[in-house]
Amino acid sequence: MSAALVVEDLVAGYEPGLPIVRGASLSVAAGEILAVLGPNGAGKSTLGKAVAGIVPVASGSVRLDGREIAGDPAHRMARLGLGFVPQTENVFAELSVEDNLDLAAAVVGAPRAQRIAGIFELFPDLARQRRLDAGRLSGGQRQMLAVARALVASPRVLVLDEPSAGLSPKLAQHVFAKLAEIARDGVAIVLVEQNVRAALALAGRAVVLVEGRVRLEGEAAALAIDPRLRDAFLGRGEAA
Repeated sequence: MSAALVVEDLVAGYEPGLPIVRGASLSVAAGEILAVLGPNGAGKSTLGKAVAGIVPVASGSVRLDGREIAGDPAHRMARLGLGFVPQTENVFAELSVEDNLDLAAAVVGAPRAQRIAGIFELFPDLARQRRLDAGRLSGGQRQMLAVARALVASPRVLVLDEPSAGLSPKLAQHVFAKLAEIARDGVAIVLVEQNVRAALALAGRAVVLVEGRVRLEGEAAALAIDPRLRDAFLGRGEAA
């Protein structure tokens, strides 16, 4: 299965000469969910943002369907087929659910009526709340709306930064179930996540970052029982 997204030797950070991501590599295929895990400060979110064009890339490669996109601005990546869902400030709270989707479609030049109708089929809860201001949604519904806004552009790859943050276990499970459904439709998903157990239960594969470098990678089920995973989070040396 060919990779939809390939990241090789990526070096990235907020300040020149001070990289947070230090040569990380990963790949994800269409319809696959890849979890990006690691302890606090490992560079997980920075990696996701660098891939999505939000954090400057110093060196390395990011290829979307074989096309080099490293360093492209985020709005261009959205048009090329890479969607990004940030952890916070990911919806316009003062706009209705439908207006949030309409604005997202306008930004990427997508056919609004057709795409929004498709989104409401995928997210019936949002369809029922289409006239409600996003700021009045529950935490889980708001996260669903953030994902829906990214899907308006029909991305081939979707990168999510901590989608379960601040959610109850029940709401997080609901969000993850929806991500599994999206992956079954052929979208490649990169899931940056702090909830290790839930992420490994959802993903097919995972990479574990420590100090900006990939220390572990493999099948999610195997990593879930690998003692080196615990060591990576506790800082007990480097995983092989």
